[in-house]
Amino acid sequence: MKNSVFDILKKVKEEGIKLELKNGSLSLKSKVKITNQELIREIKEKKELIVDYLKEYQSLNSQDAVPSKNPILAFDRDVVKEIPLSYGQERLWFLDQLQGSEEYHMPIVLRLKGDLDVGLLEKAFRMVVNRHEILRTVYDEKEGIPYQEALPINQWVLEQTKTPLGEKVSVTINELVKKPFDLSVDHMLKAHLLESASDEYILVVVLHHIASDDWSEAILINEFVQFYSALKWDREANLPELSIQYADYAIWQREYLTDTVLEGQLSYWEDR
Repeated sequence: MKNSVFDILKKVKEEGIKLELKNGSLSLKSKVKITNQELIREIKEKKELIVDYLKEYQSLNSQDAVPSKNPILAFDRDVVKEIPLSYGQERLWFLDQLQGSEEYHMPIVLRLKGDLDVGLLEKAFRMVVNRHEILRTVYDEKEGIPYQEALPINQWVLEQTKTPLGEKVSVTINELVKKPFDLSVDHMLKAHLLESASDEYILVVVLHHIASDDWSEAILINEFVQFYSALKWDREANLPELSIQYADYAIWQREYLTDTVLEGQLSYWEDR
């Protein structure tokens, strides 16, 4: 029945008619005289279905959170073997396969000075990567269809180089930032510590956008600081357990954004 509603909404759009809900009642708006009487008849026949759909659609678009009847839940890792990519991941994976993805590297460069415990630095980063599967997720394909899987924990390592922090260091930093990710084997967070002989360091961290964004950066930095402080002072980091991972969202998105919901979302943004 939903398909017939979409057919009507598509025709309505082509005719330049706008359907709206006002206090639960269906309202038609058009800048020109409506001459398609067959369409008017269809709208009247399917009025209740159209009203129900618009109510559901308005509810979805009035909330930033996931609708309560479609929550994101942790999937059974023993059941789902080839985890699909989210639509955003798939776009970036395709671009990487096509031409590389250097423009989607997200660098953080910090100059550090003083008594730095490099061992704790590496452990703190490893704890962040262990905590967030997306940072240790790699991407492969089967018959042209990409899928993702998480690498085991405790495999991440901090790269280190002893080098004078002179004028040429900017060249080294640029090379590290631009060094390509191999999405099929690399962790999606890389860190390289450039160390001089006088307790001066430059920390070059590079994230791939397939695993992070600007909003996520602040979360990762905050968690790194908490892990480092906890290790330094021999205490537990005050961080809540993660109930879901990004892979759970990718599976939810693929299952939830099926034809009906996806068509509604597309129609919404096309109208805007």
